[in-house]
Amino acid sequence: MIRNEMRDKGRNSKYFQNAEHILQSAIKQFKEYGYAASSINDICERAGISRSTFYNIFSQKKDILVYMYDRLNHEKNFRDFDPEVESNALEILWNKYKRYLILAEILGPKLLGELMQIEVRDSIGMREAVQSQYVSWANLVKECREQGIMEFWGTPEDRVSMTSDAIFFAVQNWCYNN
Repeated sequence: MIRNEMRDKGRNSKYFQNAEHILQSAIKQFKEYGYAASSINDICERAGISRSTFYNIFSQKKDILVYMYDRLNHEKNFRDFDPEVESNALEILWNKYKRYLILAEILGPKLLGELMQIEVRDSIGMREAVQSQYVSWANLVKECREQGIMEFWGTPEDRVSMTSDAIFFAVQNWCYNN
């Protein structure tokens, strides 16, 4: 829903600005008090918005996280990433994975670790956001193989799944060790 609204109303719309403001306020709230201990009221208070403004954009607290991950997958210029300047499929693939590492850095190990635990327990949408990219990533891996950039056994889908799981495990360890 949010992505369609953004496309229909545009990045300069009040809708988009509110979504971004809520996201930034929620991240600060979650870092300070933790995800589980932060309520929608807390987020609205920190953002200086009404609950109706919140519910106009998000239907529940976990939608903020899904939006954050979804935005990473669809933003053209997330920090230093620009898909139009990569010279081959491997650079594009690396930068797509790098987005999640940048996100880990933004959230920090404590909050990200808490979100990973909640994901396992309650499914907040992080894995779905990552897995929604598997097909496009597998196509890039296939292109790398065809260009002679990458050699591997198995299918591109297997390679993407294995690599994603390895990164997810490495980030979990990072969170566990703070």
